[in-house]
Amino acid sequence: MKTRKQPLSAVEAGHRTASLCMIVNLCYEFNRKLAWNPQKEEFQNDEANKCHSNPLRTPYSLTV
Repeated sequence: MKTRKQPLSAVEAGHRTASLCMIVNLCYEFNRKLAWNPQKEEFQNDEANKCHSNPLRTPYSLTV
C-alpha cells in the first residue's frame, strides 16, 4: 500500500478466495447448502444474507 505497487496476486483472486471461505463457513454453520450469486455477491433468497455484513459503528461509514 505504501509503495502503490501491484500486490503479488490479483486483488480479484484474493476477494474471491475470501468470499469462498466465508461461504464454506456459513454452510457449515447452517448445516446445509447455500445458493451463492457471484454477480450480486449475495445468497439467493436466504436468511444467510444477514450474516454477509455487520452494521458499522458510529462514526464509521462506507461510501460506494
